[in-house]
Amino acid sequence: MTPPERIMAVLRGQPVDRVPFTAYPGDPRPIDETIDFLGKENIGFTSAGYPYKIEHPGCTVKEETYEQGGEKLKKVVTETPKGNLEELYRFDPTFESEWHVEFPIKTPEDYDIYSEMMENAIITENYEEFEKEKAEFSEIGHLMAWTGRSPYQRLAIKLVGLMNLGLHLMDCPEKVERAMEAMREAHRKIMKIIIGSSAEIVNIGDNINAPMVGLERFEKYCVPLYNETVEMLEGTDKLVFVHMDGSLRPLRDAISRCKHHVVESFCCIPDGDVSIAEAVEWWPDKIIWPNFTSSIHLCEPKVIREHADMILNEGAPSGRLLIGLMENIPPFAWKKSLPPIVQAIEDYGEPAAHEK
Repeated sequence: MTPPERIMAVLRGQPVDRVPFTAYPGDPRPIDETIDFLGKENIGFTSAGYPYKIEHPGCTVKEETYEQGGEKLKKVVTETPKGNLEELYRFDPTFESEWHVEFPIKTPEDYDIYSEMMENAIITENYEEFEKEKAEFSEIGHLMAWTGRSPYQRLAIKLVGLMNLGLHLMDCPEKVERAMEAMREAHRKIMKIIIGSSAEIVNIGDNINAPMVGLERFEKYCVPLYNETVEMLEGTDKLVFVHMDGSLRPLRDAISRCKHHVVESFCCIPDGDVSIAEAVEWWPDKIIWPNFTSSIHLCEPKVIREHADMILNEGAPSGRLLIGLMENIPPFAWKKSLPPIVQAIEDYGEPAAHEK
């Protein structure tokens, strides 16, 4: 089987010759270099694609990148008919990833600006470009229809920040709720377009972490959106992933009530708080697709191999396990850490042979 065939077989509940090993492209692992290093038969890829496009009439985005105090910064100003939203990013020096220094929504009035911008958004099909990217990617993996984050998670992570969001939910809840409803409606429009696309995988990139979202807010804001998304796709063969890459133990029962098909980028012990065995047992209707535990990439090959064996022994007999690379690996580490994982997968062989 090829890596793309293995990926889809596990997602469809079909037998495979070995557990799929996957990666997001980029970061310190360029696709061509990764394939040359590991062999095309040993690694498959998943990547974000957009069968839709979003436009904001009357809005203009201006960016300025500059150096200050030894840091690389980026200022972004979104000019709208209602007013401006300003944000500031700093760049991580190793991975060039962007992190907020200042969020665009800082005051109650900023919610009005953002809500009006989203309420007036024009969301249209982008099928031609998506089909082209999907075809080009098909030999090495699968292009996912990426929906972005659910409204609460987007506010907490990208627009407001967790601390201010908590304060705003107390001080101006009606403004926060209006913004979330505008985003929910945009999500529904996006999903209607995705339904008409050839995408087989729909990924809600939520970055769920229980200590940050909390059980009450997860149940109120996230679970209904996940379930509505799955319900909208009934009658299609599309699968819904949720990117859940944090600690999940407090959300155990709530996740059981979610209808999505795949817990993607699952973070197991020791970096997370749930083992592979627990995830397989707790969520029997879900495929478990862990990110290979980030801290283990820094260990010696013997420890890396032992951890890979643990993941396989606990998860592979279920027939619902894939192993991925969804988080950054230090540039100096990946050529040391990936071969023991590939070897462990090869030595383990067919998951069906280990069924309990």
